[in-house]
Amino acid sequence: ANTVEMQTLFQSGWFIEGLLSQTLIVHMIRTRRIPFVQSRAAWPLFAMTLVVMAVGIALPFSPLASYLQLQALPLSYFPWLVAI
Repeated sequence: ANTVEMQTLFQSGWFIEGLLSQTLIVHMIRTRRIPFVQSRAAWPLFAMTLVVMAVGIALPFSPLASYLQLQALPLSYFPWLVAI
């Protein structure tokens, strides 16, 4: 995504990465222990985390994407996202 024509692809990737990072940070700042291993959040927080992440990932693939100036990401993006 290194051309002006592909900037929505970059913005979509940035949106998803930022949303997932910020959502997971909530779990890190809520406890001094290791999140998900030594300390688990209450089920409402965990459930909303999953909902927010799922909606965020789905947005670029939805009909709302054009209104938000997002673009569907190639599936090859997601292994890189997990690696980050």
